[in-house]
Amino acid sequence: MPREISKPQQGEFGAYYNGYVNKIAGNPITALNDQIELYTDFIKQNSERMDYSYADGKWSIRESLIHLIDTEQIFAYRALRISRGDKTPLAGFNQDDYIRDNDFTHITPWDILEELTYQRRATLSMINKFTDEQIGFLGIASETETSVRALIYIMAGHSQHHLELFNERYL
Repeated sequence: MPREISKPQQGEFGAYYNGYVNKIAGNPITALNDQIELYTDFIKQNSERMDYSYADGKWSIRESLIHLIDTEQIFAYRALRISRGDKTPLAGFNQDDYIRDNDFTHITPWDILEELTYQRRATLSMINKFTDEQIGFLGIASETETSVRALIYIMAGHSQHHLELFNERYL
């Protein structure tokens, strides 16, 4: 049975992330685990459509999946730093800059699936090693006080957000 992590309170994360935090009604560890299979199924079903975008100027499936991996790496790094008591303010990032002017077409669906799975398993392994005290630690990320607990919920909620977008707009 996965470890229980209580929902973060207002003040543990910036208002921008409220939607992501609220997407997770139960245990974020369960959600993070379940999402591996959900993304595996999605990529397998859409491996021939990786460059599909639902509208001009919107990211393709491939770009969205790479964004998902990039974002989890950044949030996991933030969680690690904050969990270790690092009080150095952590810079924000512009998600569009990470996609714009990059060519990802050489990255196969199977490479994306592999990286996404490895990243998620690494994230879960890291979270499982945090003490209860570390999960409550606060640091500064994107100029906002943020807890490790909030970052765990944000990672799960961000991933859930993209699953919902894929199902609503890409299928």
